[in-house]
Amino acid sequence: MPTLSDSDATVVSADEKRLPLYKRPLVIIISMILVPVMLGLAALLMGHAWTRESTDDAFVDANIVFMAPRVAGNVIALHVNDNQLVSQGDPLF
Repeated sequence: MPTLSDSDATVVSADEKRLPLYKRPLVIIISMILVPVMLGLAALLMGHAWTRESTDDAFVDANIVFMAPRVAGNVIALHVNDNQLVSQGDPLF
């Protein structure tokens, strides 16, 4: 039957004294740096995704407003550009 020598006993005791992964100082420092960076990147990507419209089939939801003239006549001048924000009362034509 094999017997344990003093050198074998120190190897076993060194393994027993090893800290769990979540208590190691290097792991804690790396986590303190890596977790906020990952959260920041996630927030940046989510903000980009929520403010940009993307479509694979070329259909986009839009608000459509029907415009009809109150008087008959020809358009002489156009006072707005494409996709320009206008307020109530701004001249359009």
